[in-house]
Amino acid sequence: MLPLRLTGQPLAGDRKHSFTVKQPELPLLDKPAVRNVRAVTTGRQVAVTWEIPDTASPAFAYKVEVFDHPECRGDAKAVKEERLPTGRQALLDVTVPSPTIRLTVTDIFDQAALPIVVTATMSPPPAAAHLGTKTAPGLAYALYQKDSKRKTNYFNPPLQQPNEEHHWLTLEEIAQGQLIRRGLARGFDLTVREQRNSGYALVFQGLLRVPDDGFYLLRAQVDGGYRIQVDNEDVLTWDGQHGTTEKAALRNFATGDHALTVSYLYDQLPARNFSIEWEGPHLPRQPVPLEALRIPEDDAYPVPAIRANAPGDGTGRVAVQVDARGHVINKTALYLGQLQLVESKGATLQYDGPLPRGSNTLWCRVILMAIIRWIHLRPSSTCPASLSKGIGRCATSATPKPPPGSGRLVPEVSNSSAMACTPSPGESPGTSPPPVASTPTTAPRANPSTDVPGLAWPRWNTVTA
Repeated sequence: MLPLRLTGQPLAGDRKHSFTVKQPELPLLDKPAVRNVRAVTTGRQVAVTWEIPDTASPAFAYKVEVFDHPECRGDAKAVKEERLPTGRQALLDVTVPSPTIRLTVTDIFDQAALPIVVTATMSPPPAAAHLGTKTAPGLAYALYQKDSKRKTNYFNPPLQQPNEEHHWLTLEEIAQGQLIRRGLARGFDLTVREQRNSGYALVFQGLLRVPDDGFYLLRAQVDGGYRIQVDNEDVLTWDGQHGTTEKAALRNFATGDHALTVSYLYDQLPARNFSIEWEGPHLPRQPVPLEALRIPEDDAYPVPAIRANAPGDGTGRVAVQVDARGHVINKTALYLGQLQLVESKGATLQYDGPLPRGSNTLWCRVILMAIIRWIHLRPSSTCPASLSKGIGRCATSATPKPPPGSGRLVPEVSNSSAMACTPSPGESPGTSPPPVASTPTTAPRANPSTDVPGLAWPRWNTVTA
């Protein structure tokens, strides 16, 4: 970052230059500083944000104290301390009618900036979310790639190299890429890119299910360019190609489902980190769980059923039967991780063979009219000689109906179920999640096109056998 911070006119490179520098006997350290400290409250939470000037010494830790006295007298009602050099926001669950906040930032030299005291203002209520329509876990995705490269010296040292070549560098270039596949993923699952290690982009779309009214911090640690949009508004954007430095944004959300779009573009970097986390009312910092990432649900599609028998001796039997419901099943394949075990041309499949002891992930890919469907199965030796059945549903290749007022075709997305171990062979029915949360008519959904080479619709069930 140093070259980006230099100012003034560059020196001529065709002649020598000499400089005289007078140094003090002891090093002079930059001073810590804080500016633009703001605090808001909902009555149940307090959110604090601040900035560190570029001229200040690098921050290392912060301490936020919440008082019920305007002069910070008495004991603090809530305290949050964290060693986080990138920290510029803090959330505290505390009920104080008129909170006063004291912020203290410490730099990397263990120097504390002067404490800043501010009074929190009441936050306006958040915009209403959507409730009522059935949804299922997962996100729709579109995978793009770009094979061609151009010569551009983009990076600063130490990543800078002579004659750099790049597939793409900014989010606006996604439209120039080749659309490889659309489908459904288990949340922010980058494995849908398969063997692509450079020159790819992903656009995830769906719904963010917020469990409670209040302030939420969305945090991203991503290599490459990204943009996070909630309710069609940019929440967190860092374009270009860069490392994993954490960025965060504060938002006030209402309980319910909110339209979510995450655009991600990766060129070629030393690492491929991708993490999106959140923190909210009585919700500690954690990755956004699959249960909070939703897609609209529909029941009018084929139903694959999986039966597994894993006695715990290193072998197993897995059977797949797809209720096609009028559709043509081209192929069914069973995988252990990335290893394909067996496949069949049609709606039935059976595997008898080795299965490693312990917990393993089996998944089934069902292809109908170039649409791919995944089911996940976890056999475990802790439940021997049992047989479980997982029931799920996948998308159909038939022309889908557009939602009211959308003016475009969308695929309807179905429900999936989670199965538990049972000692009664063949008698474990699927259980569907209750119909909760809803989708606005403008909610983003996958949009298949007949000219796309492959459409992937992953759905999953978890079964212990």
